[in-house]
Amino acid sequence: MAMRPPKKPSVANKKKAVPKKDTRPQRERFEEAAKKSGVDETGEAFERAMGRIVPPKKPKR
Repeated sequence: MAMRPPKKPSVANKKKAVPKKDTRPQRERFEEAAKKSGVDETGEAFERAMGRIVPPKKPKR
């Protein structure tokens, strides 16, 4: 007689990982993440990138 493999544990039995709670306000966390990624406040880099992606608007007739 062949042996059956052991049953896999049910997904319902697993506990979800609880992330650590950051007590700082969301705004502070957002600003810190933006600084780390090198985002500027003027939006110049965004406008340059969009200028390369999106063609300029054609004037209406």
